[in-house]
This record gives sequence, structure tokens and C-alpha cells, in this order.
Amino acid sequence: MQWKCPIHWIITRPIKLDEIIWTAAADPNKQISGDTATANSQGVVGYSNIGTKDTGYDYYQIALMNGDISPFDGDYRNALDMINRFAETLKNITSVYNVSIVSLPLDISSHANLQGASNAGPGTAKFSVRIVMGLTHES
Repeated sequence: MQWKCPIHWIITRPIKLDEIIWTAAADPNKQISGDTATANSQGVVGYSNIGTKDTGYDYYQIALMNGDISPFDGDYRNALDMINRFAETLKNITSVYNVSIVSLPLDISSHANLQGASNAGPGTAKFSVRIVMGLTHES
């Protein structure tokens, strides 16, 4: 199977992929090494319990991509926007069945405490994205 990735989009933006953990399975919800979310996780941004009935796919390739925004100037709103656009770009690849943002550089859940300093310097903007590609025996 050929996977056409818009790699030029990744290279021209300040998104840097540090690690890709990849596996194949008959279950699109299979947890892979480094994936701290589960199908029943609550509060995990974008994580969904993917149904397996009538998808048209025989098996799936699942990847957890860990990366960061580099250089990061401390603008979390811009970083979240970049990560969301990256996930949307991945969703537009024909063979991609599901994309979930597993972690963001800023905890935006309702359980998080907001704290920080207005004069804090740039830090890191790490994130994780889970991608599921559906495959058939003809692929």
C-alpha cells in the first residue's frame, strides 16, 4: 500500500515529529506502546472509540506521533491552532480513517488548574496525535 503524506506541509511549518510508534491490528482501538489513552478515556482531547462494524476495512495501521512546535515562542493559542491544522491535514489523506489529538502542550480540560506567569519565557509545546489508517486486502 502506498501512503501519500503531505510531508511538505510538515517541513514548512514549525511542527517537528520526534517519534512515530506504529502497529497493525484488526481492532482500530488497539492501544499501542506510549499511547496513554484508552478507548474509554474521558477528557482526552479528540480521542474516540472507533466502531469496527461496517467500516469496509479488514485491518488497520495505527500510529502514535509525538512531536513539538519548534521553535516555540510561548504563544499557546497559536500552537493549539497549528496542532489542530496538522490533525486536519492528516484527516484529509484518503486512507486515514481517524485522527485523534491525544495530548496538547496546554491542559485545556475542565479539571485543570490555570497557572503561570505573564513574563514567562518560551518553553516547549509537546503534543501527541494518534492516526488510524484503514486497509483492505486489496490495498
